Amino acid sequence: MLPYLVYAGLCIFHFNYMLRDSDKSEPPRTTINIIICAQIFPFWFYQFKNEMMQIYLARFKYFLNFWNTIDSFITFSVAFIVVMSYNPFDDVIEMSDIRVVASLSSCAIMLKVFDWLRLFNKTAFYIQLIEETLRDSYHFLTLILVALLMFGVPMVILN
Repeated sequence: MLPYLVYAGLCIFHFNYMLRDSDKSEPPRTTINIIICAQIFPFWFYQFKNEMMQIYLARFKYFLNFWNTIDSFITFSVAFIVVMSYNPFDDVIEMSDIRVVASLSSCAIMLKVFDWLRLFNKTAFYIQLIEETLRDSYHFLTLILVALLMFGVPMVILN
């Protein structure tokens, strides 16, 4: 748990520090960014090795589990963000697109932290309570989503 928390913290810090300036098209290339990337790499390599081993052993069944899909997304998106945040291909991918991937990756990382919290006795009850509440309110949330889309889509079309 602790290595994953260090990895998650370093990744989120890197995403926020590298990609925080929305006005600049180029991220700052400072020494601290290189140090953070150097610290992220061993944790990323460990996670990449574990994911590849699990994919090799389970084959297609690996992707049928929701948490495995989240793990794979985190692994590949962190590699993508770290490499592309230095923007070696300026004309291929813009910083705004990298920011979108970084925001999705940070959400996935924090979702995985919630998954890890299920392992502890003091937090497992609360995580289970959240899961059951979301599962029970699925139909209501579907109705709310349809109602929001009912008014939201025409507003987007009219703009």
